Amino acid sequence: MRPLRCDLDLGPDVVRGLLPHREPLLLVDRIRGFRVDPPALVAHKHVRPDEPVFAGHIPGRPLWPGVYTVEALAQATLLLFRLLEVGVENAASPSPLVHEGFLTSIDIKLSRPVLPDSLLELHVALGGGFGGGHQVDVEAIVDRRTAASGRITVAVRPTG
Repeated sequence: MRPLRCDLDLGPDVVRGLLPHREPLLLVDRIRGFRVDPPALVAHKHVRPDEPVFAGHIPGRPLWPGVYTVEALAQATLLLFRLLEVGVENAASPSPLVHEGFLTSIDIKLSRPVLPDSLLELHVALGGGFGGGHQVDVEAIVDRRTAASGRITVAVRPTG
C-alpha cells in the first residue's frame, strides 16, 4: 500500500461524531492522515492493557482478538467514506449521512498477534469501484510490521 503522509490529528470526539459505534466497540481513537486523491486514510487505535476483551480472551496471555482488528479496519473504512462525504473542514460537526455503506465481503489475512499496549495503525485506501460497490485495500500495522492486510468490499447507496 502506498504510504500516506500523516499530518492530520482528528481526535476521539471527531471520530465519535463520524461513526455510529460507541465503547467498548468503538475501535478507532484518532484519524492521523487523509487524502482525497486517491482516497486514503490512516487511523490509530491504542490497544490499552485494560481493554474489556482482555479479561476473557486467553486469560494469562492476553491477545487482541483478530476479529477486533478486522472490525477496526472496517471502522477506518467507514471513516474514509464519511470524510470523503463531509470533508475534513466539516469533520467536527458532520452532516447526517447522505449515503449508507454495507460491507459485502471481507478478505483479510491476520499475520501477527496484537498485544496489549500496542498502537494499531489502520491504513485504508480506495481501490477499484464497480456500480455501487467499492473495493478498499486495508492494512493494520503494529511496530512497523503488518498485523493484518487484505480487502474490504463496500456497497454504497443513498440514504433517501
